[in-house]
Amino acid sequence: TNEQLVLFKIERCDLDIKTNSRNHRTELFGGERLIVRRGQPFSVILHLSPGSKALTPGPLPRKESDTKASFTLTDSTSETEWSASTTSDPSGKIASVSITSSPNAPIGLYSLEVDQDGQKTSLGRFILLFNTWCPSK
Repeated sequence: TNEQLVLFKIERCDLDIKTNSRNHRTELFGGERLIVRRGQPFSVILHLSPGSKALTPGPLPRKESDTKASFTLTDSTSETEWSASTTSDPSGKIASVSITSSPNAPIGLYSLEVDQDGQKTSLGRFILLFNTWCPSK
């Protein structure tokens, strides 16, 4: 694809723990860490400072190992593999990223980071649980 994505400086990431916990039925597990269920989308909110460098989307989503997935932002998420899509507010200062894990992803602790042309920014960590409401595909 020839679409261009603007490279942003991420000032802050909000894992939106309260909303995600409610949507994933994990609010009783404690509210200090993001806990989500596999195969179900969750959202993170990025507070951005626009940059000036542009880049083109990277390779198609791929699973590098059992616990590390690399994927690009697309217009919509997939129900069968790791994927992410984004929407921005009109000011361009806030982006909401919807992330969906594979329904077969191993449960456990994950680190979430953005890789912008080799510049990596940690967004935080989350726990991925089994999801009885999402059949394996």
